[in-house]
Amino acid sequence: MSDSTDHSLPDLEIEAHRTSAYDTWERERDLRLAHFLQNLMQEVEMDACPEERQALFWIVNVLSGWQKSRTANFVDPLTVAWADTVGWILRMVAHTRWHRHPDWLADFHPQAVGPFSEGEADGT
Repeated sequence: MSDSTDHSLPDLEIEAHRTSAYDTWERERDLRLAHFLQNLMQEVEMDACPEERQALFWIVNVLSGWQKSRTANFVDPLTVAWADTVGWILRMVAHTRWHRHPDWLADFHPQAVGPFSEGEADGT
């Protein structure tokens, strides 16, 4: 008995290209987010409400180490997972406070998955 489900294996070369393109997009997005947060810290220092200061307190303590982790090429899956998780938390905190800021990018949204829809990363 056969069904109409496609049981073919994915083309590993295409999958590797998609993964590489997405990883590059994620890293670039995270570096743009770090730049946005650094600029925001200077802005907030001058004229901040208590809520903004509280949100930035954690960011200030985490940002430098996280930014370094996004610029290095790690092969350790735990380090990569840590960087991804901290990045998502940073985007959550930033989104709740500054999503209306004029320099906020849609890519910073915690659920942003990049410009890639099915087939886009491989050029199809």
